[in-house]
Amino acid sequence: MSNSLREDDLQTGGLRLVQNPSFYCFNSDSVVLANLCKVSSKMKIAELGAGSGVISVLLAGKRGATNVVAVEKQPEMFELLKKNIELNGLANKIKPVMADIKDVFTILKPQSFDMAVVNPPYEKANGKFTVTDNCRTENLATLEDFISVASKLLSFGKELYLVSKVRRLAETIVLLDKYGLSAKGLTMIYPKLSKGVDTFIVKAVKGAKSGLTVKTLIEMHENGEPTDEFKELYK
Repeated sequence: MSNSLREDDLQTGGLRLVQNPSFYCFNSDSVVLANLCKVSSKMKIAELGAGSGVISVLLAGKRGATNVVAVEKQPEMFELLKKNIELNGLANKIKPVMADIKDVFTILKPQSFDMAVVNPPYEKANGKFTVTDNCRTENLATLEDFISVASKLLSFGKELYLVSKVRRLAETIVLLDKYGLSAKGLTMIYPKLSKGVDTFIVKAVKGAKSGLTVKTLIEMHENGEPTDEFKELYK
């Protein structure tokens, strides 16, 4: 393995992930998102902006998904995505697709998916087009792009799971409604209770009536030890 790459243990079922520290590396947001999705083996799932593939690998390698389409535009991240699919023996469960999500309908059929999963860039565009900047900022696609494409991919009554920073919650709810997705479940994530809410995960259903359930997830006790609920997500 190249000295520029590292191999991380995902701490479940022997799953591993190759990453390049010079690029963007996943954090706990991706792990929590993958573990909060309600998955069945019969679902056809799309991950938009898959990066090196941590969410898709967890969905297929841990959660029981058998038909995941992982879409990634950047060549450097796409190579890592393919490497991680092979590394974990998931080539029969995850299909990597190199494409701009805004052009993905030349490859994928609208209204043909049961679930879409998205961990979009959290920051507004900064004009610095590097792999790291493109993963963290909206240089290549905006939050609205991800939500609109996800809505078009989903069949009626099917679900989108999305994670973002709480400062973008109001914007996210507005965009979901604009594209016919009703927010049905909201998990507010606290690094520690004393630090306040930092991140949220929303479950939205295409064409559903309004009605929202809100839960909280506290990742760490004040002494820095993971909470039982947070540890359960990594089991």
